[in-house]
Amino acid sequence: PNTGKSSLLAALTNAKPEIADYPFTTRLPQPGMMPYENIQIQLVDLPPVTEEYFEFWQAELIKNADGILLLLDPTGEDPVGDYLVILAKLEERKIELVNEEVAIPPDKFLFQKKTLVVINKKDLTHEESELQELQDALKPNFNPLLVSVVQKEGLERLKERIFNFLRILRVYSKIPGKKPDLDEPFIFRQGSTVMDMARMIHKDFAEKLRYARLWKKNDLHLQGVRVNREYLLQDEDIIELHL
Repeated sequence: PNTGKSSLLAALTNAKPEIADYPFTTRLPQPGMMPYENIQIQLVDLPPVTEEYFEFWQAELIKNADGILLLLDPTGEDPVGDYLVILAKLEERKIELVNEEVAIPPDKFLFQKKTLVVINKKDLTHEESELQELQDALKPNFNPLLVSVVQKEGLERLKERIFNFLRILRVYSKIPGKKPDLDEPFIFRQGSTVMDMARMIHKDFAEKLRYARLWKKNDLHLQGVRVNREYLLQDEDIIELHL
């Protein structure tokens, strides 16, 4: 509790949560939209997980999230103990936090959630041993990012880490004979194909799609190149569908 979750949400998004210098300020989910370049990413601040407090609905939200951002405070009385309590309480609900690089196999008995660990209040960490002890507890499972919400240190890097962590692809559509629409990209996960884009636009497109043409924003050699329906989309591709 009191790790600075609400302050972080306010710093990254348009949300205006209640912020106070005492624990359990957050009692209900607090959503906010984080702008990153030309897209918006939803973040939801949840109440802290403690030995005494972890409700059923919190576990369900965690299970259904695209990813977990775990915020830790190295200046608390027992930061390593707090971290271990979180892991234990999640395990009771069959939830396991794993590194963002781990390939997650299907498992109906265990929800493995890719997790980005952030250590806040780096500006208040006066003893190097405080921080080192927490970092040692996180190894080798996690590579935490150090930030200071109050000093606004590391927040831009955190936004970039969140974007990369979610493995988001921004893909722009182009109508034959016209300029591409670069204002509102389609959003996909890594591993999506041209066929997935056609399905998103309309089921008729998927049924009638013959091929697509590909443009790269920053590659003059890839301008209007023909690709098949199974082409793996990449971030900031420009795609023109042909039926």
